[in-house]
Amino acid sequence: MLYEFVVWHGSPPLSDAHAGSEHKRHRAGASSAAEPTDSIREFVSRLTAIHPDRVVTDARSGSAGSDSPWIDSPLIKQARGPVAVIRVDEARADDVRPLLIDAAADRGLVVYDPQRRTMVPSASVIKRSVRFQLPQPAQLDVHLNALLSEQVGASAPVVGVLEHAGSGYYLQWLAEPGSVTVEAQGDEVLDPEQRLSAPGRDRMSALGFQAVSPNWVQRCGADKAGIADAARAICSVLFEIRGVSPGDGVSIQTFPVRH
Repeated sequence: MLYEFVVWHGSPPLSDAHAGSEHKRHRAGASSAAEPTDSIREFVSRLTAIHPDRVVTDARSGSAGSDSPWIDSPLIKQARGPVAVIRVDEARADDVRPLLIDAAADRGLVVYDPQRRTMVPSASVIKRSVRFQLPQPAQLDVHLNALLSEQVGASAPVVGVLEHAGSGYYLQWLAEPGSVTVEAQGDEVLDPEQRLSAPGRDRMSALGFQAVSPNWVQRCGADKAGIADAARAICSVLFEIRGVSPGDGVSIQTFPVRH
């Protein structure tokens, strides 16, 4: 039995669900004639430096004469443009995961496990930082729903911070099995020109936020409805109250909280 990992060059996905959709897009768009990019070649070279390509000793049966985990020989033949498919013996899949992580580090590569439908490692178990341009509100809402759903199911609580690059304004949240707590930056820590007017404060209250020094705080459930409320609140604060525009640069940092 074989096990498959897919590696591509690009911006880190926001969540494992987002990575799944990116995986489908990259696999569909990979041209059979495209030469592997430099970063993909370097990645594969790193893998084969540790575990060389298999040596086929019987051309008729295809039996291999080495204990290499890689199914394909040479391994690079499954690389197309910015995408590489890494096929291994199923029994060796967990053994090679640390090597895949190490080889992808600092090369701008995403490693995805289609069988488990997660990034390697999963987005909810390590500190991550993603920079991107804001999509339309409805699309950001979908991404946040997926991200928060994964985080409330993680083995440890997860903190997320979404920062608007242009103004430095941020929202943050704590996702844990029983709840999602969203905090929006309060007036006390903002410059005077960034502070909310009375109608703005009324709108924050209408969204379910409470003015708890120094931030606005809203606590939502960890079920589907609560997660939807949290995602909707984040989008509303950004786009409707703070006036952030689609296309603006933002960053999301997430990290597990281990006691």
